[in-house]
Amino acid sequence: SGAWDSLPAARAASIFFDLAALAGLFVLGRRLIAGAGGTRLGIVLAFAWAAFPYTAFALQSNSNDALVGALVVWALVAIASPMGRGALLAVASAVKFAPLALVPMFATGERGLADRMEGVFSSRDHETSRLRSALSSLRPVICFAGIFIATAALLLLHPAVDPGLATFFDRTVVTQIGRTSPFSIWGQVSW
Repeated sequence: SGAWDSLPAARAASIFFDLAALAGLFVLGRRLIAGAGGTRLGIVLAFAWAAFPYTAFALQSNSNDALVGALVVWALVAIASPMGRGALLAVASAVKFAPLALVPMFATGERGLADRMEGVFSSRDHETSRLRSALSSLRPVICFAGIFIATAALLLLHPAVDPGLATFFDRTVVTQIGRTSPFSIWGQVSW
Protein backbone atom coordinates (compact mmCIF):
# COMPACT_ATOMS: atom_id res chain seq x y z
CA SER A 1 0.00 0.00 0.00
CA GLY A 2 3.00 2.30 0.17
CA ALA A 3 2.52 2.88 3.90
CA TRP A 4 5.33 0.54 5.07
CA ASP A 5 2.72 -1.70 6.63
CA SER A 6 4.34 -5.10 5.98
CA LEU A 7 8.05 -5.62 5.42
CA PRO A 8 8.79 -9.32 6.02
CA ALA A 9 12.09 -9.25 4.11
CA ALA A 10 13.36 -6.26 6.11
CA ARG A 11 12.24 -7.91 9.34
CA ALA A 12 14.00 -11.18 8.45
CA ALA A 13 17.19 -9.34 7.44
CA SER A 14 17.18 -7.33 10.66
CA ILE A 15 16.76 -10.50 12.74
CA PHE A 16 19.58 -12.19 10.80
CA PHE A 17 21.92 -9.20 11.29
CA ASP A 18 21.14 -9.15 15.02
CA LEU A 19 21.82 -12.89 15.33
CA ALA A 20 25.08 -12.47 13.38
CA ALA A 21 26.17 -9.79 15.87
CA LEU A 22 25.23 -12.03 18.82
CA ALA A 23 27.14 -14.97 17.37
CA GLY A 24 30.14 -12.78 16.60
CA LEU A 25 30.26 -11.43 20.15
CA PHE A 26 30.07 -14.96 21.55
CA VAL A 27 32.94 -16.11 19.31
CA LEU A 28 34.93 -12.96 20.17
CA GLY A 29 34.58 -13.69 23.87
CA ARG A 30 35.82 -17.25 23.29
CA ARG A 31 38.80 -15.89 21.33
CA LEU A 32 39.76 -13.36 23.99
CA ILE A 33 39.89 -15.83 26.89
CA ALA A 34 40.58 -19.55 26.62
CA GLY A 35 38.36 -22.13 28.27
CA ALA A 36 35.27 -21.61 30.39
CA GLY A 37 36.14 -17.97 31.04
CA GLY A 38 35.91 -17.25 27.32
CA THR A 39 32.54 -18.96 27.08
CA ARG A 40 31.27 -16.86 29.99
CA LEU A 41 32.69 -13.69 28.41
CA GLY A 42 31.06 -14.56 25.09
CA ILE A 43 27.72 -15.08 26.79
CA VAL A 44 28.05 -11.76 28.65
CA LEU A 45 28.98 -9.89 25.45
CA ALA A 46 26.05 -11.42 23.54
CA PHE A 47 23.67 -10.68 26.40
CA ALA A 48 24.92 -7.08 26.57
CA TRP A 49 24.13 -6.68 22.86
CA ALA A 50 20.66 -8.18 23.27
CA ALA A 51 19.86 -6.15 26.39
CA PHE A 52 21.05 -2.76 25.11
CA PRO A 53 18.01 -0.56 24.31
CA TYR A 54 19.41 0.91 21.08
CA THR A 55 20.19 -2.48 19.53
CA ALA A 56 16.65 -3.56 20.42
CA PHE A 57 15.32 -0.32 18.91
CA ALA A 58 17.21 -0.98 15.67
CA LEU A 59 15.86 -4.54 15.60
CA GLN A 60 12.27 -3.37 16.17
CA SER A 61 12.67 -0.76 13.44
CA ASN A 62 13.77 -3.41 10.92
CA SER A 63 16.89 -1.42 10.00
CA ASN A 64 20.24 -2.62 8.69
CA ASP A 65 22.20 -0.97 11.51
CA ALA A 66 22.97 -4.29 13.22
CA LEU A 67 24.75 -5.39 10.02
CA VAL A 68 27.46 -2.80 10.60
CA GLY A 69 27.91 -3.94 14.19
CA ALA A 70 28.01 -7.59 13.16
CA LEU A 71 30.62 -6.95 10.46
CA VAL A 72 32.83 -4.94 12.82
CA VAL A 73 32.55 -7.64 15.50
CA TRP A 74 33.47 -10.36 12.99
CA ALA A 75 36.39 -8.16 11.84
CA LEU A 76 37.55 -8.19 15.47
CA VAL A 77 37.22 -11.97 15.50
CA ALA A 78 39.42 -12.04 12.37
CA ILE A 79 41.95 -9.51 13.72
CA ALA A 80 44.80 -12.00 13.34
CA SER A 81 44.18 -12.18 9.58
CA PRO A 82 44.97 -8.99 7.63
CA MET A 83 42.92 -10.25 4.69
CA GLY A 84 39.91 -11.21 6.82
CA ARG A 85 39.77 -8.00 8.80
CA GLY A 86 40.38 -5.93 5.66
CA ALA A 87 37.54 -7.54 3.72
CA LEU A 88 35.09 -7.42 6.63
CA LEU A 89 35.83 -3.78 7.44
CA ALA A 90 35.49 -2.83 3.76
CA VAL A 91 32.05 -4.47 3.62
CA ALA A 92 31.05 -2.71 6.87
CA SER A 93 32.22 0.61 5.40
CA ALA A 94 30.13 -0.03 2.29
CA VAL A 95 27.03 -0.49 4.45
CA LYS A 96 27.58 2.71 6.46
CA PHE A 97 30.48 5.16 6.35
CA ALA A 98 31.15 5.19 10.12
CA PRO A 99 33.49 2.13 10.12
CA LEU A 100 35.92 4.08 7.93
CA ALA A 101 37.10 5.70 11.17
CA LEU A 102 38.33 2.26 12.30
CA VAL A 103 40.60 1.71 9.27
CA PRO A 104 43.85 2.95 10.93
CA MET A 105 43.32 0.73 13.96
CA PHE A 106 42.39 -2.35 11.94
CA ALA A 107 45.22 -1.75 9.44
CA THR A 108 47.85 -2.09 12.15
CA GLY A 109 46.26 -5.23 13.54
CA GLU A 110 47.00 -6.92 16.83
CA ARG A 111 50.37 -5.34 17.55
CA GLY A 112 50.05 -1.82 16.22
CA LEU A 113 52.47 0.01 13.96
CA ALA A 114 54.96 1.15 16.62
CA ASP A 115 55.58 -2.42 17.80
CA ARG A 116 56.09 -3.60 14.21
CA MET A 117 58.77 -1.00 13.57
CA GLU A 118 60.65 -1.53 16.86
CA GLY A 119 64.33 -2.16 16.17
CA VAL A 120 64.01 -1.61 12.43
CA PHE A 121 65.85 1.71 12.41
CA SER A 122 68.71 0.90 14.74
CA SER A 123 72.02 2.47 13.73
CA ARG A 124 74.05 -0.77 13.58
CA ASP A 125 71.90 -2.48 10.93
CA HIS A 126 72.97 -2.41 7.30
CA GLU A 127 70.79 -0.30 4.95
CA THR A 128 69.47 -3.26 2.90
CA SER A 129 68.62 -5.35 5.93
CA ARG A 130 66.85 -2.39 7.53
CA LEU A 131 64.72 -1.91 4.42
CA ARG A 132 63.96 -5.63 4.23
CA SER A 133 63.04 -5.66 7.92
CA ALA A 134 60.79 -2.61 7.52
CA LEU A 135 58.97 -4.16 4.56
CA SER A 136 58.45 -7.48 6.33
CA SER A 137 57.14 -5.61 9.38
CA LEU A 138 54.69 -3.69 7.22
CA ARG A 139 53.55 -6.70 5.17
CA PRO A 140 50.30 -7.19 7.19
CA VAL A 141 49.48 -3.48 6.89
CA ILE A 142 50.06 -3.56 3.13
CA CYS A 143 48.01 -6.76 2.82
CA PHE A 144 45.14 -5.18 4.80
CA ALA A 145 45.22 -2.06 2.62
CA GLY A 146 45.23 -4.07 -0.61
CA ILE A 147 42.31 -6.29 0.42
CA PHE A 148 40.36 -3.33 1.83
CA ILE A 149 40.74 -1.35 -1.40
CA ALA A 150 40.00 -4.36 -3.62
CA THR A 151 36.87 -5.30 -1.66
CA ALA A 152 35.61 -1.70 -1.57
CA ALA A 153 36.24 -1.32 -5.32
CA LEU A 154 34.42 -4.57 -6.04
CA LEU A 155 31.43 -3.47 -3.95
CA LEU A 156 31.35 -0.04 -5.62
CA LEU A 157 31.66 -1.43 -9.14
CA HIS A 158 27.94 -2.00 -9.66
CA PRO A 159 26.76 1.38 -8.26
CA ALA A 160 29.40 3.10 -10.40
CA VAL A 161 27.90 1.56 -13.53
CA ASP A 162 24.19 1.57 -12.65
CA PRO A 163 22.87 4.14 -11.59
CA GLY A 164 26.18 5.99 -11.92
CA LEU A 165 28.56 7.76 -9.57
CA ALA A 166 26.57 11.03 -9.49
CA THR A 167 23.38 9.25 -8.43
CA PHE A 168 25.31 7.09 -5.98
CA PHE A 169 26.89 10.19 -4.40
CA ASP A 170 23.50 11.94 -4.22
CA ARG A 171 21.79 8.93 -2.59
CA THR A 172 24.55 8.32 -0.07
CA VAL A 173 26.48 11.43 0.93
CA VAL A 174 24.04 14.22 0.01
CA THR A 175 21.02 12.40 1.47
CA GLN A 176 22.82 11.66 4.74
CA ILE A 177 23.86 15.28 5.33
CA GLY A 178 20.32 16.51 5.91
CA ARG A 179 18.85 13.32 7.35
CA THR A 180 17.92 12.85 11.01
CA SER A 181 18.16 9.48 12.69
CA PRO A 182 15.88 8.07 15.36
CA PHE A 183 18.78 5.86 16.49
CA SER A 184 20.72 8.68 18.11
CA ILE A 185 19.92 10.79 21.14
CA TRP A 186 19.79 13.88 18.88
CA GLY A 187 17.22 12.23 16.61
CA GLN A 188 14.86 11.64 19.53
CA VAL A 189 14.93 15.22 20.80
CA SER A 190 13.51 17.97 18.63
CA TRP A 191 16.04 20.72 19.35
